[in-house]
Amino acid sequence: MRLKPVASTTGPMADATSRTKRGWDNHLAPALIVRLLCALSLQTLNNPALLFSRKEFITPITDSKRVFEALFLNEHGVDPYAGDAFHQPPIMLLLYYPFHHFRLPPLYLHLFWLMLDIVIAFLIRSIAFKVLDREQSENKTESKTSWIPNVAFNVYLLNPFTILTSLATSSIVFNNLALVLSLYHAYSGNVVLSIFAAVFSAHLTIYPITTVLPLSIISGSKLRYTLPLSLFFLASLIGISYSIVDNWNFLSKAYAFVIFVNDLTPNIGLFWYFFMEVFKQFRTFFIFAYQYHAFLYTVPLYLRLKHNPLILFWIYLSIVATFKSYPSYGDVALQVGLLPLVCTQFSTTKYGFISGVVAVFVAALAPLFWQMWIYNGSGNANFYYAINLVFTFTQVLFVTDVASIVVGKQNQKEREEEERKAGKKEITREE
Repeated sequence: MRLKPVASTTGPMADATSRTKRGWDNHLAPALIVRLLCALSLQTLNNPALLFSRKEFITPITDSKRVFEALFLNEHGVDPYAGDAFHQPPIMLLLYYPFHHFRLPPLYLHLFWLMLDIVIAFLIRSIAFKVLDREQSENKTESKTSWIPNVAFNVYLLNPFTILTSLATSSIVFNNLALVLSLYHAYSGNVVLSIFAAVFSAHLTIYPITTVLPLSIISGSKLRYTLPLSLFFLASLIGISYSIVDNWNFLSKAYAFVIFVNDLTPNIGLFWYFFMEVFKQFRTFFIFAYQYHAFLYTVPLYLRLKHNPLILFWIYLSIVATFKSYPSYGDVALQVGLLPLVCTQFSTTKYGFISGVVAVFVAALAPLFWQMWIYNGSGNANFYYAINLVFTFTQVLFVTDVASIVVGKQNQKEREEEERKAGKKEITREE
């Protein structure tokens, strides 16, 4: 099912302007050059492998080294899920297979990750154009934010979280690409490809399944169509995964592993420290209490923000980046990359500056506290977990700030509409 895309600005002059905007822009070149230099400079480091083990960027479900280990086992007739190393869906074996089969050097891997980031950046830029077109067609006024597409491109590509995640070759980039593709196809009116991309992302990391709700609104489809379609795509992907490894071990090793938090390796999330301390008899209860936060707000937010589906999509991603069991800065990279698109919905935030400063402060201190704890022995787990708590609080503060502003604007608009209707009724009675 392909729905008609939202009409953009009409008229020959508008079309010429649109073509100019959507073509190549020289403002994009510096970001591309910087990213290429970053990828090439990694080869000059004394110990480039150190970045591949950073817990801020690599988790048990996004580690590329584990995928190559699984491919090696599979090549020698051993089930990739036989040990306790590989915890990603079997479809990841297909995505990494060319690099393993042709024994490509690490530089090719980094250049491929760079290419994926560039594709994501261009998709975000295209989405920004579509968002502006939709706002212009709805408001019947010329957009004053034509600078947003190029800013969104540069924010994603030059974001330190994006750069370091790419250099660490984290597999989270495939999840981010699928989510951006889902949003792009939703704004293009192609609901089938949009839902497939969202379900593919959920197939990789479970949590993004909630994005089906805002994508349905953006693409102009009904939930009674998109929900069964999502289930069909999910079942198909699980079937493909089974055909790759010829067993069902991946259900426990990839999905149950994420849900029950079997690996307590430290990361930037909330789970690892708490579940190292909790008593075994209470573990199941607290797993439910922690995991349901990623889904608890789905329906209430949908009911309240369904008139702002782009904001709803971004908030869902932010919630996942905050409350998933194995988060990384790669999740934050997409959250920050889509922020310029969301900024079209409001002019300012109450805690935006504070949240940004604290996020930078925390991102700089986290590696330092890790060094003090693991290598120097002058700190302990409390240091590292405390800085993660501050980072989580910053994310929650900013998302709450954005949501409250959008809801406030929506309430004001509803009050103005009610006053306008009441005024019309008064005039009618007087006549």
